[in-house]
Amino acid sequence: MSHPLSITSSRTLLVLFSSTLALACTKKEDPKPTATAATAGAPAVPGTPGTPAVVAGPAALPMGTGDLAVSGGGTISGLSAEPEVLGHFVLVNASQLLVDVKTQLVPPQYASMLDEAALRAMVAIALDKRGDLARNYDLAAPLGCALVDLAPADPKLSCVFGYRGGAKAFIGDLGEENRNPDGGGHTAAYGLEGKVAYIDALGDGVVVSSGADTFGKTQGYLQRNIVDRAGKIHGDLEIVMYVSTIFDRYRSVLEPLINARNTQTPPMTGNPAVDGMMQAFSSYSQRSGQSTAQRISEISQASAFFSLEPEGLAIGAVVFPKAGTRMAEDMAKYGTPQLDPAFAGTAPSGTAMMFAFAMTPQPQPAPSMIDARKMMAEGWGALTGRDAVAIEAAIAAFQSENAALYDGHTLMALGREPGALFGFEVASRLQSGKSARDAWKVWSAGFTPEAVLGAEFSKFVTWSFTPDAATVDGVAVDRWTIAPGAEAKARMAKDIKPEVQAFVDQTLGGWYLNIDRAEAEGRVIFTIAPKAEASYMQRAIAAAQGKGSIAGNPGLTRVLGRDPKTTGVLAIDVREGLEWMRDLAKFGARTENLPQNLGTDLGDFYFTMRYAEGGAMVMEYVFSQQMITQIKALIPA
Repeated sequence: MSHPLSITSSRTLLVLFSSTLALACTKKEDPKPTATAATAGAPAVPGTPGTPAVVAGPAALPMGTGDLAVSGGGTISGLSAEPEVLGHFVLVNASQLLVDVKTQLVPPQYASMLDEAALRAMVAIALDKRGDLARNYDLAAPLGCALVDLAPADPKLSCVFGYRGGAKAFIGDLGEENRNPDGGGHTAAYGLEGKVAYIDALGDGVVVSSGADTFGKTQGYLQRNIVDRAGKIHGDLEIVMYVSTIFDRYRSVLEPLINARNTQTPPMTGNPAVDGMMQAFSSYSQRSGQSTAQRISEISQASAFFSLEPEGLAIGAVVFPKAGTRMAEDMAKYGTPQLDPAFAGTAPSGTAMMFAFAMTPQPQPAPSMIDARKMMAEGWGALTGRDAVAIEAAIAAFQSENAALYDGHTLMALGREPGALFGFEVASRLQSGKSARDAWKVWSAGFTPEAVLGAEFSKFVTWSFTPDAATVDGVAVDRWTIAPGAEAKARMAKDIKPEVQAFVDQTLGGWYLNIDRAEAEGRVIFTIAPKAEASYMQRAIAAAQGKGSIAGNPGLTRVLGRDPKTTGVLAIDVREGLEWMRDLAKFGARTENLPQNLGTDLGDFYFTMRYAEGGAMVMEYVFSQQMITQIKALIPA
């Protein structure tokens, strides 16, 4: 029989804390503790008889507002926080999470390594005489820590956790070694390598804190936002940051760091046009850095979550803007647009990646967008020698015209097309009864290389527009062709190697790129498919008509059903992506090492986002269980 691991007494608490996620306890019937209702800002509910009532700290202030529904069910709440609290994290039920990790994420051949009883026994051996700490630690109860000071050398935080028998039993199992004679008003205090850990009771739970006054600052918060919310917290792990509080407290440190990234002057090139453009960008970056700091300070609460569920691994976040700020006003302008699921399904079959979203048209853009427009006009004006004010006015007119033509729905799709290197589509839905073709013709007539790039740089890149370049199934197709300019062609003729030219001819058909445009089914469709332009546009139009589309793809159906109120989705079909990569073998790509039997449909990996009432934004990434299971099967025993 091996000897138990010897651990010096001064490190016992460190071993306990670092082992928290590995300890095991007898499971309770419910996966999460039952929540007790609590009113934000009110004193917390007293604990068991004989335990002093929890007294709330300074008046808690509302940070986020409302309960926001999360994709797949559940909510993330806007919380209230005492002024001293910077944020928290909470592991809701580590016992259940350990089971889920073992069954969903870990290959079967390694699952025994996460056996709870074995892990508990191992930690108990490591703790030697204090082995009862491992046996009595309750991982089915929430483990949560509230942070009040970020000082690297001596951070101040309080952590609450479950323990059989409460604080009294915990102190008894710790024993008298390293215990301070005077608890300083706390239930107990222990020396820990030159520092002191304070122990207190919070109902049936135990609180360990650093800093003599930290428990007093956080006890109401811990009870209200961790213990009482445990049954309502979305997911397995929650991280909450009160960004405006953090920024206001550490502004003198954070603001210079943000601004320093944007104060560097770009090196001069000797070309007045380029230098003028770079100066405009530099000026914008400096203004943007200041506004970035301001925008960060206008986020009241940012909550992130990690959740293992039957659908797979979900990682998401919610951002709550601070009420009355410019950020809140800007985000509220977007309203609560919802993606039309029928529109999201109109990409052609063979799509490996699809992104679709709905945004409320903005005739009057937000101030941040206006500033970006100004920067673009100044840089463009310096590059081309044109008047920046006139350029900005033209951009504003273009944006205003688009806001009146389109309804805000946009679809992007990337995937396979026989005979082409790839097929790429961008489709924008028009407002009912509207057509944008006449406006596009007017725009293209003025959007010449000389007007956009100036006389000097248009020698290197040029383009042309060809209305009615083709007809596909009775639909007129207009074409935008981009190619090297005369100066670039001359240099390329000298420098391009024959094998490079042969590769470009094989994959692209030459040194040019066609962007085709058509209007069909109430939308404007742009497509790029080198050497297969007509066939891909034909498939894109057919998909818009409901023929040969991704509608009905099981993965997409699942993605769109996860959040019926979603604003946007990104969906990736790994199987189609790998088949696309295998198709590249005809262009010389090495594909023999690509994995087999990986990927299923557009539900393999996806992202959803939603704008909510009050300007809050919810987002979520999901790695599907079907994908995780396939990856597990690839791991050797």
